[in-house]
Amino acid sequence: MKSVVILVVLFLVGCATTASISNLPISADQVDFNTLASRDLDPNLPIWNLKGMSEYITYTSKIEEEKLYDFLKQANQKQGFKNIYENFETRSIRGSRGMRMNEWNSVSGIYYRELDDRFQIYVRVDITQDITGGWKENRAEKIIKSLCNISKICI
Repeated sequence: MKSVVILVVLFLVGCATTASISNLPISADQVDFNTLASRDLDPNLPIWNLKGMSEYITYTSKIEEEKLYDFLKQANQKQGFKNIYENFETRSIRGSRGMRMNEWNSVSGIYYRELDDRFQIYVRVDITQDITGGWKENRAEKIIKSLCNISKICI
Protein backbone atom coordinates (compact mmCIF):
# COMPACT_ATOMS: atom_id res chain seq x y z
CA MET A 1 0.00 0.00 0.00
CA LYS A 2 2.81 2.35 0.89
CA SER A 3 4.45 1.83 -2.50
CA VAL A 4 1.17 2.63 -4.30
CA VAL A 5 0.90 5.92 -2.43
CA ILE A 6 4.51 6.74 -3.28
CA LEU A 7 3.88 5.97 -6.96
CA VAL A 8 0.78 8.17 -7.03
CA VAL A 9 2.66 11.04 -5.37
CA LEU A 10 5.55 10.68 -7.82
CA PHE A 11 3.10 10.62 -10.71
CA LEU A 12 1.41 13.83 -9.54
CA VAL A 13 4.70 15.58 -8.77
CA GLY A 14 6.15 14.41 -12.08
CA CYS A 15 3.64 16.43 -14.04
CA ALA A 16 5.60 19.53 -14.95
CA THR A 17 2.74 21.09 -16.88
CA THR A 18 -0.91 20.43 -17.42
CA ALA A 19 -2.41 21.43 -20.75
CA SER A 20 -6.00 22.62 -20.68
CA ILE A 21 -8.17 24.22 -23.32
CA SER A 22 -9.45 26.59 -20.65
CA ASN A 23 -5.92 28.10 -20.39
CA LEU A 24 -6.00 29.20 -24.03
CA PRO A 25 -7.50 32.49 -25.22
CA ILE A 26 -11.15 32.19 -26.24
CA SER A 27 -10.98 34.79 -28.97
CA ALA A 28 -8.46 36.36 -31.34
CA ASP A 29 -9.30 39.65 -29.60
CA GLN A 30 -7.48 38.32 -26.53
CA VAL A 31 -4.25 37.81 -28.51
CA ASP A 32 -1.73 40.66 -28.69
CA PHE A 33 -0.62 40.11 -32.30
CA ASN A 34 1.64 43.17 -32.35
CA THR A 35 3.69 42.00 -29.37
CA LEU A 36 3.89 38.45 -30.71
CA ALA A 37 5.03 39.64 -34.12
CA SER A 38 7.82 41.72 -32.58
CA ARG A 39 9.28 38.80 -30.60
CA ASP A 40 12.45 37.16 -31.81
CA LEU A 41 11.49 33.74 -33.15
CA ASP A 42 15.06 32.71 -33.94
CA PRO A 43 14.93 29.04 -34.97
CA ASN A 44 18.20 28.38 -33.10
CA LEU A 45 16.62 29.30 -29.76
CA PRO A 46 14.74 26.69 -27.74
CA ILE A 47 11.34 26.24 -29.37
CA TRP A 48 9.43 25.14 -26.32
CA ASN A 49 9.74 26.33 -22.79
CA LEU A 50 9.61 24.63 -19.42
CA LYS A 51 5.91 25.41 -19.29
CA GLY A 52 5.39 22.92 -22.14
CA MET A 53 4.27 25.50 -24.67
CA SER A 54 5.18 26.12 -28.28
CA GLU A 55 4.08 29.08 -30.38
CA TYR A 56 4.27 30.20 -33.97
CA ILE A 57 3.15 33.28 -35.86
CA THR A 58 2.97 33.66 -39.63
CA TYR A 59 1.26 35.51 -42.46
CA THR A 60 -0.83 34.29 -45.37
CA SER A 61 -1.99 35.92 -48.54
CA LYS A 62 -5.46 37.41 -48.59
CA ILE A 63 -8.20 34.89 -49.45
CA GLU A 64 -11.84 34.56 -48.49
CA GLU A 65 -11.97 34.40 -44.71
CA GLU A 66 -14.25 31.35 -44.77
CA LYS A 67 -11.66 29.46 -46.85
CA LEU A 68 -8.87 30.44 -44.46
CA TYR A 69 -10.93 29.25 -41.50
CA ASP A 70 -11.59 25.92 -43.20
CA PHE A 71 -7.87 25.50 -44.00
CA LEU A 72 -7.00 26.22 -40.35
CA LYS A 73 -9.44 23.57 -39.12
CA GLN A 74 -7.98 21.05 -41.58
CA ALA A 75 -4.39 21.85 -40.54
CA ASN A 76 -5.23 21.34 -36.87
CA GLN A 77 -6.88 17.99 -37.63
CA LYS A 78 -3.97 16.91 -39.82
CA GLN A 79 -1.72 17.21 -36.75
CA GLY A 80 -4.03 14.92 -34.78
CA PHE A 81 -6.10 17.51 -32.93
CA LYS A 82 -9.84 17.23 -32.59
CA ASN A 83 -11.40 20.66 -33.04
CA ILE A 84 -13.34 21.05 -29.78
CA TYR A 85 -14.27 24.73 -29.99
CA GLU A 86 -14.70 26.38 -33.37
CA ASN A 87 -16.00 29.92 -33.54
CA PHE A 88 -15.77 31.82 -36.81
CA GLU A 89 -17.00 35.06 -35.21
CA THR A 90 -14.16 35.08 -32.66
CA ARG A 91 -11.61 33.93 -35.27
CA SER A 92 -10.52 31.02 -33.08
CA ILE A 93 -10.17 27.24 -33.12
CA ARG A 94 -9.21 25.25 -30.05
CA GLY A 95 -8.45 21.56 -30.16
CA SER A 96 -7.19 18.65 -28.13
CA ARG A 97 -5.42 15.38 -28.76
CA GLY A 98 -4.70 12.55 -26.41
CA MET A 99 -1.60 10.74 -25.31
CA ARG A 100 1.36 10.57 -27.67
CA MET A 101 4.97 9.57 -27.31
CA ASN A 102 6.45 11.73 -24.53
CA GLU A 103 3.29 13.78 -23.98
CA TRP A 104 0.17 12.97 -22.04
CA ASN A 105 -2.10 15.51 -23.65
CA SER A 106 -1.88 18.47 -26.03
CA VAL A 107 -4.19 21.39 -26.67
CA SER A 108 -4.00 23.83 -29.56
CA GLY A 109 -5.27 27.33 -30.05
CA ILE A 110 -5.37 28.95 -33.48
CA TYR A 111 -6.16 32.65 -33.86
CA TYR A 112 -5.96 35.09 -36.74
CA ARG A 113 -6.60 38.66 -37.69
CA GLU A 114 -7.15 40.33 -41.02
CA LEU A 115 -4.70 43.00 -42.12
CA ASP A 116 -4.98 45.20 -45.22
CA ASP A 117 -3.42 42.76 -47.66
CA ARG A 118 -2.99 39.51 -45.69
CA PHE A 119 -3.88 37.51 -42.60
CA GLN A 120 -1.74 37.15 -39.50
CA ILE A 121 -2.03 33.78 -37.77
CA TYR A 122 -0.95 32.81 -34.26
CA VAL A 123 -0.85 29.20 -33.07
CA ARG A 124 -0.14 28.06 -29.53
CA VAL A 125 0.18 24.45 -28.39
CA ASP A 126 0.35 23.48 -24.71
CA ILE A 127 1.34 19.97 -23.69
CA THR A 128 1.00 17.97 -20.52
CA GLN A 129 4.39 16.44 -19.92
CA ASP A 130 6.41 15.03 -17.11
CA ILE A 131 9.66 16.44 -15.76
CA THR A 132 11.66 14.79 -18.55
CA GLY A 133 10.38 17.49 -20.92
CA GLY A 134 9.41 16.98 -24.52
CA TRP A 135 10.94 16.51 -27.93
CA LYS A 136 12.70 19.51 -29.40
CA GLU A 137 9.96 20.31 -31.84
CA ASN A 138 7.58 23.17 -32.26
CA ARG A 139 4.13 21.60 -32.42
CA ALA A 140 2.59 24.98 -33.27
CA GLU A 141 4.90 25.31 -36.26
CA LYS A 142 3.80 21.86 -37.44
CA ILE A 143 0.20 23.10 -37.60
CA ILE A 144 1.33 26.08 -39.69
CA LYS A 145 3.34 23.80 -42.00
CA SER A 146 0.20 21.70 -42.50
CA LEU A 147 -1.72 24.88 -43.32
CA CYS A 148 0.90 25.87 -45.88
CA ASN A 149 0.89 22.41 -47.49
CA ILE A 150 -2.91 22.26 -47.65
CA SER A 151 -3.57 25.77 -48.88
CA LYS A 152 -0.42 27.12 -50.56
CA ILE A 153 -1.28 30.59 -49.14
CA CYS A 154 1.65 31.10 -46.75
CA ILE A 155 3.87 34.08 -47.43
